Amino acid sequence: MSGQILYDPLLLGLTRPRTELYERIDARIMKMLEAGFVDEVRHLINDGYFPDLPTMSAIGYGEIVAYLQDKISLDEAIILMKRRTRQFVRRQANWFKEVDPEIQWFRVNENTSHEMGIVIENWLRATHWENLSVT
Repeated sequence: MSGQILYDPLLLGLTRPRTELYERIDARIMKMLEAGFVDEVRHLINDGYFPDLPTMSAIGYGEIVAYLQDKISLDEAIILMKRRTRQFVRRQANWFKEVDPEIQWFRVNENTSHEMGIVIENWLRATHWENLSVT
C-alpha cells in the first residue's frame, strides 16, 4: 500500500480578521458568564467533578474553579479566559496556515456558507459522487 492514497479529503477553513475574532471571543465569554457559566461550574464541583479532572481543565473551567476557590477574582478569571482563548486561536493559526495549499480558505461573510456549499457540491460531483451509495 506504499504510496497509495486511501483518502482524498476536502479541507475547508474559515478565517476572519484577528481583531474581529478577538471581539467575538470577548463577547462569547461574557455571554457564557451571563448565561450562568459560574453556576454551571459550581454545580459540577458540587456533583463530584473534581477540579483536577482533565475535562475541568478546558478553557474557562479552570479559571472559574480558581475563582470559586477564592484564588483569583472573577475579573482575573475573565482576563485569563480571554488570554487562554486567544492563545488557542494563535496555536490553531500556526497549525492550520492560510498558505497551506491543501486547505481551501474562506473569509467569513454573509456568502460564506453558500460559497462553501458550491465547493462541496463540485468536489462531490468531480471525485466522489460515484462512491456514495444510498441504502
